[in-house]
Amino acid sequence: MSYSVVWKPNAEAEIIQLYVENKDHRKLLNQAINWFETNVAQRPKDFGESRGGTTRIVVIESVVLVYEIIEDDHRIDVLTVRMM
Repeated sequence: MSYSVVWKPNAEAEIIQLYVENKDHRKLLNQAINWFETNVAQRPKDFGESRGGTTRIVVIESVVLVYEIIEDDHRIDVLTVRMM
């Protein structure tokens, strides 16, 4: 069963800022987001590393995403997005 992916306002703002500041990385950012929504939404515990509790971090190419797994709601909250 797939988890729904919720981009928290802070993560959305960071994505917008990355788009504006890193025009050369837009394609990479899009690919990382699409990969995350396709793969991590299917098996969120199988990717990245635990950061304590239900929080995990995954690096896709040079895009870093921090997310929290909300098991009861079958939801993933993306907390932060940044470039390495």
